[in-house]
Amino acid sequence: MALFNKRGTALTIIQDACGQLGLPVPASVVTATNDTTAQQMLRLLTWSGRKLIKPTNTHRWQQLLRTWELVTTGATTYALPADWDSFEDLTAWNVTSRLPMLGPATDPQWQCLKARALGNSTISVIYRTRNGLFEIYQAPPTAQSLRIDYSSRAWVHDAADVSEYRDFIDADDDIVQYDNELITALLKLQFLTAKGFDTSAAQSEYDELLEAAISADSDAPVLRVTRSDSYPLLTTEFNTPDTGYGS
Repeated sequence: MALFNKRGTALTIIQDACGQLGLPVPASVVTATNDTTAQQMLRLLTWSGRKLIKPTNTHRWQQLLRTWELVTTGATTYALPADWDSFEDLTAWNVTSRLPMLGPATDPQWQCLKARALGNSTISVIYRTRNGLFEIYQAPPTAQSLRIDYSSRAWVHDAADVSEYRDFIDADDDIVQYDNELITALLKLQFLTAKGFDTSAAQSEYDELLEAAISADSDAPVLRVTRSDSYPLLTTEFNTPDTGYGS
């Protein structure tokens, strides 16, 4: 049976980084409280993982994307998902009305709505995030099903229970969701930076792996050279229907 190592554990990532840096390779990390190097690497790995949560060159990692579904209940504020970090642009839709939500509203726009005491939007739900809450402008008179994609902070999951996600390392065998080579390169870069060593080679290695990881994380869009806006192969003009041949 073929085995692959696309996703490493906290321990194997730190071991790889230590071995490549010429440092003592720890047999354990989380419980090795007297090993100062292992403990530093553990904290730097946590820092690296949280750093990569943020959109990188506007790219969001596919393994961290989630869809939040909310059915309004008459309130104007709602708790965001526990693992929420940031919303993905242009993915907010009101499924009930089949129209996009309007937002996020800026502070000046929000204050304008409040000052003018405008009623419910006749177009769609207007929203913003404030104080860790999802806020909509005035409660819709009927329940609305809202849907929006977001970046999750769940960059680590438990080895024994794949449904348990976290944004910190709790055990040596925790599975890190990022590309193995990328997170290892970032960990090495962070260690060299923290120690005040030259980072030029490590930075170059990380930049190359980051570009490659982003490229591999999602397919490139179809580039069209014609004026047609129809999806390739799905046209009645150039394709034969599934049934009714010869009729």
